Amino acid sequence: MNNTENHTGSDLIAGQPKVVGLKQVLRHAAERELSKIYLASDADSHISETLERTAKQYGVPLDRGFSKKALGKTCGIDVDAACAGILIEEK
Repeated sequence: MNNTENHTGSDLIAGQPKVVGLKQVLRHAAERELSKIYLASDADSHISETLERTAKQYGVPLDRGFSKKALGKTCGIDVDAACAGILIEEK
């Protein structure tokens, strides 16, 4: 999906427990605590490559439907975000 400003997952992300930033996403992916990774479509190539490899390694779905600006806004922070991860909710 290329329309990053109107991504249909915006409401879903806003209401979910999440982590934002590369270090946090990598740590929680390695601990198998993520149900989805969001990678900004305009993220730097080293971040994109790292997260694409990590998502594949741990079998976590990867969504590239947001720009950094839109992802940061959707996550409720005042700065751009290259990536975020949705935490698996414990039952």
